[in-house]
Amino acid sequence: MNNKIINYKKLTKKNLTNTNIIIISLLLFIFIGFVTYQYLKIKKFDNLIYPKVSIEGINVSGKTKKEASKLINENYCNKLLNKKINLKDGNKIYTLKYSQLNPSTNINKVIDNAFNYGKNLSYIKKYYLINHKEKNFKLDFKYDEKNIDSFLSKISKSIKSNPKDASVTLNKGKIKIINEQNGKTLNKEKSREKIIALITSKNLNNITKPLVINETKPRITADKLSEIDTKIATHSTNYKDDGSDSESTPERATNLKLAAKAINGTLLMPADIFSFNNIVGNTTADKGYKNAPIIVNNQFVPGMGGGICQVSTTLFTAVDKANLESIERISHSLPVYYAKKGRDVAIAFGSIDYKFKNTYSYPIYIESYAKNGKVVVNIYSKKK
Repeated sequence: MNNKIINYKKLTKKNLTNTNIIIISLLLFIFIGFVTYQYLKIKKFDNLIYPKVSIEGINVSGKTKKEASKLINENYCNKLLNKKINLKDGNKIYTLKYSQLNPSTNINKVIDNAFNYGKNLSYIKKYYLINHKEKNFKLDFKYDEKNIDSFLSKISKSIKSNPKDASVTLNKGKIKIINEQNGKTLNKEKSREKIIALITSKNLNNITKPLVINETKPRITADKLSEIDTKIATHSTNYKDDGSDSESTPERATNLKLAAKAINGTLLMPADIFSFNNIVGNTTADKGYKNAPIIVNNQFVPGMGGGICQVSTTLFTAVDKANLESIERISHSLPVYYAKKGRDVAIAFGSIDYKFKNTYSYPIYIESYAKNGKVVVNIYSKKK
């Protein structure tokens, strides 16, 4: 009986040992199988990019260098080169294509880095990296900033406009104010910063953004001109164009009409100074002026633009009636038929001018014309 118990214990102990050996062997087999599987899995990627690797968010796992290069070019680089930045100025759009920037990327270097990623690690680290760690590589995008400057210079010329002052028109004596217009210029520096920010964002979609525009205000605005509400002075002088004497020629009448037309519509803001020579300019033939009598060395001789002094004289008298200050005036050396002695105004471009100053706190508007044998100057301002 005792021998049977002893044998049973020996048998039980032996069975446990065998069980342990089987379990250990099984675990060892599983481990070896697992290691072998992982080894083969890792080995599989010796000539491929590891799993969970991307370039600019594009999955290149299991790709060869060539395959990865094709994939990135098709899905990123080519799309990037076809991208457009649309810059708006109101309804007008200026388009900058990436292809205009002489672009380049370091795609070959990045693909090499993606391919070599993790290849120099230990077996355990490779296993962890393949199964658990994600990696995204970024491309460097380089471009020629000079091309941005060239692009902005071209559209700057197209965009630029000078401010336009408000103006006055008269219709049968009724005053109408035309609103001013702001000018605009391209803010190159801020527009450049905006373009660079859009480029570096590497968004593959076309982008439309407004340009940075600077507005320039005109000197004369409609609210200031609204103070002009009445005619404050007027004067007229007579002329003939029938050739009845040396001062009644069609040529002289032509000169009167041209000079009066040049003055017509002149606006003077408070403290502005009017210069006849600056407004009318040189009375040359290319402007339509004719030879007509002028006074030189106390005698009448033919001269280009002869007769315009009647316009300056008519203007002076209207200015005087408006109680405005004449600050430069010279009379002729001989009497003239259209003004009393000492009340005329001589003009000689480049040497003799007539000037007056707007001493009002309000703008003034000059209407001037020569027709039907009369030179007429009307001055408009605020009714007092």
